[in-house]
Amino acid sequence: MGRVVETGLAVLFAFLLFWDSLWGAEPPKDERAGQSIFTEGVKPYSTVQFLRLVGKGGHGKQGYSLVLYVTAPRRWPFAKGNAEFRVDGTSYPAPVLTVEHRMTGMYTVLSACAIYVEPLLGEKLRSAGRVELGIPLEKGPPQTWEVPGVVLAGWKTVIEGAGR
Repeated sequence: MGRVVETGLAVLFAFLLFWDSLWGAEPPKDERAGQSIFTEGVKPYSTVQFLRLVGKGGHGKQGYSLVLYVTAPRRWPFAKGNAEFRVDGTSYPAPVLTVEHRMTGMYTVLSACAIYVEPLLGEKLRSAGRVELGIPLEKGPPQTWEVPGVVLAGWKTVIEGAGR
């Protein structure tokens, strides 16, 4: 139970701490459903966040952001560069906006990687049946992650909410 509380507090702290550095924007003023979704315990990540960028957010970008969080004893080797979405077998590059690492406890580091998802890619994700993501790492080949169906369904609710 203590580990769950520690992880939950670390994720909340990271979200608040990284908000400005990841996208330099305030949360959307309209309270429409489907702005952001968090999925916890999606291996190998502690938390996966998919959110809609509005207004002047996302470094002036419209679209979506995918943020991968890892809480571990050492920093996760995320790297800047281009991530690669494979949507139903077709590849789409997606730039990594930022990579951050913060100590959240005596022996834990929270690493975050924010990936920009342009609106066209968002539309592809809306109708996707299968999505794999290649995440750039500091050394070696990209880490391949097959997005679980429940996570993809959550992303689709955010994308659907943007169309209202």
